[in-house]
Amino acid sequence: MNRPIPASPTRRAMSAAALALVALASAAAPALAASDEPTVELAVGYYQPSFTTDVRLDSATFGQGSDIGLERELGVDDSAGAVRGEVGFRISERNRLVADYVAFDRSGNSTLHREVQFGDVVYAADADLSTRVKTRQASASWRFSFVRTDTVDLAVSLGASWLDLEAETSGVASAAVGGLPVGSTDIAEQGKASGPVPLAGLHGRWWLGDSLRLAADARYFDVNNFHGWSGSIVDYGARVEYFFTRNVGLGAGWLGTRLKADFEGSGSSGAGHLDYRLDGAELRAIFAF
Repeated sequence: MNRPIPASPTRRAMSAAALALVALASAAAPALAASDEPTVELAVGYYQPSFTTDVRLDSATFGQGSDIGLERELGVDDSAGAVRGEVGFRISERNRLVADYVAFDRSGNSTLHREVQFGDVVYAADADLSTRVKTRQASASWRFSFVRTDTVDLAVSLGASWLDLEAETSGVASAAVGGLPVGSTDIAEQGKASGPVPLAGLHGRWWLGDSLRLAADARYFDVNNFHGWSGSIVDYGARVEYFFTRNVGLGAGWLGTRLKADFEGSGSSGAGHLDYRLDGAELRAIFAF
């Protein structure tokens, strides 16, 4: 006969702490209850994620390009910091509009260990390359609170994220002119993937006492041929926020984005594939009014 395994002291302590936390949350009277929540909430934070970016840029002349790890092979910075802004407008008791924006500029230098094709150029092994990557990400959504009490706010959202990623490499390479390969020369090639990506999300806010709030967000979409994009995106985050007054607070959390997509060419850029991941810590100041 199997005997139940007694709970360890650590597990009993964690259970007791969890029960205490639940009791505190149930008894607390939040600083910003649903009935008097401010109309506008603005957050300005410093976000410093780590990146993993794998790209492929195809060519009508050379065919499918090489899968290239920008950080791993081209020496592009695998972390960067930037100011991130977010603003929310409460338009009714259960409805709000939320928008956010962040931008990163990264660069690097590296010597290739293999031949790679990036668009219409072929870089030979041992070529010295300089690379610059620019990323712009903005999103906007409508949120509806299906559960709303003095201590809990659970909402669903519908919206879209606009991602603009531009990568440029320069170095000695083989080029194509008029559809025909030409000799090696010092040349730069640029690839760009941009467009809107729809998102559906789930969001939670929990007040623990008069000044402490927990927040969690998750957004996801899997799309087939939407404005030249095919693939999936997931966006997530969790934070702890402390309000010194009704109108001013500080928060700390962890945010991340994962995009895996095939994209069509536009202008001088060819079609290709993008696997883009970033996640890291954010510190934010919150202003509610």
